[in-house]
Amino acid sequence: MKNKFFILVLVFLSLNSQATYDLHAGAGFRSYALGAAARIEGGANQELWRHNDQIYGFLREAAYFTTSGTINTIGGKIEFFPISILGFVAGSEQVYRSSKELDTFDCDVQVCDSDGTRSYLRVDSVLGYKKFVMINDYQRDYFDYDFKGEVANALHTLEIQSDDIVNIMRNIIAYQYSDKYTFGIIHFRTWSEKTKQDKTFVGFLNQFKKEKWTYDVVLGGNRDRFNRNHFSMLLQLKYDYKKGLRLF
Repeated sequence: MKNKFFILVLVFLSLNSQATYDLHAGAGFRSYALGAAARIEGGANQELWRHNDQIYGFLREAAYFTTSGTINTIGGKIEFFPISILGFVAGSEQVYRSSKELDTFDCDVQVCDSDGTRSYLRVDSVLGYKKFVMINDYQRDYFDYDFKGEVANALHTLEIQSDDIVNIMRNIIAYQYSDKYTFGIIHFRTWSEKTKQDKTFVGFLNQFKKEKWTYDVVLGGNRDRFNRNHFSMLLQLKYDYKKGLRLF
């Protein structure tokens, strides 16, 4: 039912002649827990009001596909920004898994290949002062795996129940040194409500932009679900074929 709802919304907006469209693709790599994935996403944007180039409101509907080879996801989401610096996101996706090996998990003992769905709610916000930027978001993931019991979740590298709820909090404080280079501190915390597992990441963000390309290099420390500390490197690449209305 949820997936049908998102499809109907996407079709409705696609028929709106006043909508503008966006399309981007990207890829990422994580050294711990080891993983890599690629993603393509397209959306339709409806501007609701505008004060200037920075302050306005909009509605965005999007569809996306993500793959790591053995884990494939297709989903849709709705983003409502009553003002461009504060938004609310609701989404749902279908996850297809054929994993036989996952870093930090023993797939001979743990369930690594169960398909399922993930629905999520998120609040996004950004504040800026001169060249300083602060981004904060909070998300709740609602899982429903076909296998009933405890499963290995590669997205968050947690062991969760098949119907668990996972919370994600992200905080970024950055300085825009120039139009092409931004640096700052990034913090992630992820915790599950039923299995009571918790992990955090704190790192130094380096972001480089050139025309339609964005490159992120993050170096930091990862405290895993076993409360052990590991060095981790995150690499991300994004290509904005056509940019939408989102500020961040």
